[in-house]
Amino acid sequence: MIHSGFFDEFPKLNTIACHGGGALPYLIARFDRMWNVSSVASGTIKSPPGSYMKRIYFDAVVYDQKTLEFLVDQVGVDRVLYGSDYPFNLGDMTGVLARVDALGPERADAIRSGNALALFDL
Repeated sequence: MIHSGFFDEFPKLNTIACHGGGALPYLIARFDRMWNVSSVASGTIKSPPGSYMKRIYFDAVVYDQKTLEFLVDQVGVDRVLYGSDYPFNLGDMTGVLARVDALGPERADAIRSGNALALFDL
C-alpha cells in the first residue's frame, strides 16, 4: 500500500493493520533506505515510506511481550489498538490483554480504548 501511492492518493485515510502489522514495523527502515538509494523505490511515492507510518494503526494481537514492546517502540503507543482477532479464536485473549497491561496503566489504557476513541472520534 505504501509503495503503490495509496496514501498519497487518499491523504486523509488511515488504515488498521492486523497482527501488529506483520513484518512492516521490522522492515520500515529497510524501505526507507531503499527509497533513499533507488529510483525504482522512490519513483512511486512523494515521501519516504516511514513517513506514512502515522497513517497506519496496528492491533496488539502479537502473542509475545517483546514483540508488543517493539511494536510500541517503533510506531508509538498512540498507533496501537486492542484487537480481538475475531472470528479466529486462538484462545489467547487473556494473554493479549495481560501483555497490554504489562506495558503500564497509561499505555494499557491507550491501547485498550483511548486510541480507538480518538481514531473513531467517539
